[in-house]
Amino acid sequence: MSSWDKSLYTASDKNIWQGRADGINGERFYSRVISQDVYTYDPSLSSVAIIGFTCDEGVRRNFGRVGASLGPKKIREEIRSLACHLPSHVKITDLGDVTCHGENLEEAQNALAEIVGIVRSHGKIPFVLGGGHETAWGHYQGLEKQLGTEKLGIINFDAHFDLRSLDEKNKGSSGTPFYQIAEDCSQKKRDFHYACLGVQEFSNTKTLFERAESLKTLTVLASQLKKENTVSVEKKLENFISQVDQIYLSLCLDVFSSALAPGVSALNPFGLTQDELLPLFKYILQTKKVCGLDIVELSPPWDEGNKTAKLAAYITSFLLHNLLMQIKS
Repeated sequence: MSSWDKSLYTASDKNIWQGRADGINGERFYSRVISQDVYTYDPSLSSVAIIGFTCDEGVRRNFGRVGASLGPKKIREEIRSLACHLPSHVKITDLGDVTCHGENLEEAQNALAEIVGIVRSHGKIPFVLGGGHETAWGHYQGLEKQLGTEKLGIINFDAHFDLRSLDEKNKGSSGTPFYQIAEDCSQKKRDFHYACLGVQEFSNTKTLFERAESLKTLTVLASQLKKENTVSVEKKLENFISQVDQIYLSLCLDVFSSALAPGVSALNPFGLTQDELLPLFKYILQTKKVCGLDIVELSPPWDEGNKTAKLAAYITSFLLHNLLMQIKS
């Protein structure tokens, strides 16, 4: 392992993956998840590794509602008792958490990148639970370590482009990760392949739309997603996906309507529903090109009735089922 701050890492808590005896074949997630630590990680045990990124600093810098550091634990708590319909031999690894202490976001992102890179070095798929969308910069850096000459496409479901410039101190936030990735691609002579779906016109300035256009971003507005049928959007994605070898799939929970997802950093009253997005998730996973996934911006302190946490858990379950069935098929 290269140099990174190991004090920011905590191994998986085995106690969270426990529950009542319910069936003999591991019919719920708590009986399918194997707790490991990164130092003794055995990649042969599973194809997917969950990594938590417990961080609020990016949201704080972006003047959002803090609380996303509690997201990873809450998603685990909500998913553990959900029914798991994968074949009984299929397991999932939980590698624990990277925690941002105070304002040390960049160190935490570096630690996340190292762990994601370790997972990818074994050909396994990281599934990162954020944290704010600053998660994406650390996640991407880990994926990029193992890309070689292959082309990476980023598909982000989000109300925001997250292409904002760095602040006056040249620091990133939850609003800057894909700008940082674009800059990194430019420096390394890589093509920047970025698709952002669910974009809200009222949540992004004209400057951000112009930047997205200049970066040749595939932009699909939330209003377009509501009007167009799934096949129409899939055709746009098909052309995008045909240009890349691997896909990094990112989901910001603020893409959903605030009626469904009140517990996020930035509320979205004009957001989408799960019925509008689940077919697109499935379509992307069926390409078998997904090399990394994350779900970000769950903020439990703002979550009325636990709605957003349950939505995040159900989507995590959906993604895991469809991802792992593709791997095994």
